[in-house]
Amino acid sequence: VAYGASVYTRGAVAMYLAYLGRRAEALELLVDVVDDFPSADSPSHWGSWSLVWMSVEAFAVLDELDRAASLYPLTQSRLQGGFVLRGFDARLLPLLSGVSAAAGSLWDEAAEHFRVARGQSARWGPRTVADVDYWEGWAAMKRRTDVARAQAQRLLSDATHGYRSIAMPGHAGLAHGLLAYPPGPPSVRYDW
Repeated sequence: VAYGASVYTRGAVAMYLAYLGRRAEALELLVDVVDDFPSADSPSHWGSWSLVWMSVEAFAVLDELDRAASLYPLTQSRLQGGFVLRGFDARLLPLLSGVSAAAGSLWDEAAEHFRVARGQSARWGPRTVADVDYWEGWAAMKRRTDVARAQAQRLLSDATHGYRSIAMPGHAGLAHGLLAYPPGPPSVRYDW
């Protein structure tokens, strides 16, 4: 897959390939992705930061949890700067920080990020609310306790209904698929 010189485009393509179940192609684009990441303490452009956020999401979808977790410190530096949304698709940054924290089993930190994201989500519309339900449910599945499993079932059911209500059947299928399968790479792919 050609992605051109833009690191932003590279991240977007890798993320979409991950959602499509094209694991090998997504991972190939992400092999040396760290070379294009910004430094937390120096000026950088929005494309390199978008790459960080898209990589968190791609690694989580691909069940590359160690790699998603390794980006948690970078996500924190951007949140401390007051940023709220990923420029590409208006995904809440606290939500993606929660995903990165959960990937590293930082459960208290993840819960706080999800709480912040949930507080911001209604302002950005029903898609964002469903996204928070989905990713918080995903994290609860990763926790693998009975209490977390019950929470995951409620959240993923809410995400499924939320996505269906806004005519996003692929997203609804992904959320519903997590209800039926143990944690791991997605078993339900987008059907475009």
